[in-house]
Amino acid sequence: MIWRNNNNLNIVCGALALYNSTCKLTNSALVDNRALIGGDVFMDLSSSFSIDNNTKINNTAIKYGNNIATIPSYIEIKAIKTRNYNQTFDQYYNFSITIEKRDQNYSHYMFTNIAEYELEATEFYIQLYDKFNQTIFFRDSVSVFLNSTLDITSSFNIYEDRILMPNSLITLYQAGVQSDLLFSINYKDSWLNITLSFIPRACLPGEFEDAKHNHRCKLCSYGFYSFKPD
Repeated sequence: MIWRNNNNLNIVCGALALYNSTCKLTNSALVDNRALIGGDVFMDLSSSFSIDNNTKINNTAIKYGNNIATIPSYIEIKAIKTRNYNQTFDQYYNFSITIEKRDQNYSHYMFTNIAEYELEATEFYIQLYDKFNQTIFFRDSVSVFLNSTLDITSSFNIYEDRILMPNSLITLYQAGVQSDLLFSINYKDSWLNITLSFIPRACLPGEFEDAKHNHRCKLCSYGFYSFKPD
């Protein structure tokens, strides 16, 4: 079987679209096909696709998945230091991010030992990946919903391959008290759900507990110093 020179630059898949299907190709050629997503094959998460050693596959996609692509499968959160980060205050920048759970369409991330300064000096980016760990390029094709109902897309900065989450959505309480942020991302009618949990650390010398703002630990102002933050 041969699929060659198909140009579907405005839609998914250059040759095969699989939905709840299993496909194995033998002695075939899938070459020089082009599509917006999945240069040759596009499939949902319940489908499977395989080829034998005698099958040639070499195609091109505009967004992602030159040969094969799926709908979004999971989310990753990445933390990047901003220009507000100052190495002088490095002792206050020691939070960690762990994956509590990640399966099809759902991710749960835990942020521990986090405080006010780390929010001020960090940007949190969301990236989408397909079943084959390929970065999904989407630009303006995504929507974000808080608690699956409230459209908050306009609060996010959406780039070609990542979404910048506004830190104003994050609520920190006093040390050891967990807060959760739940939202959903919709991309081409595929839903990815995510829970972000935040557990603040205790205040350190040089910080104070701001009783007016959920007892969050904040750096002391210039000219002031806290020896006993509690």
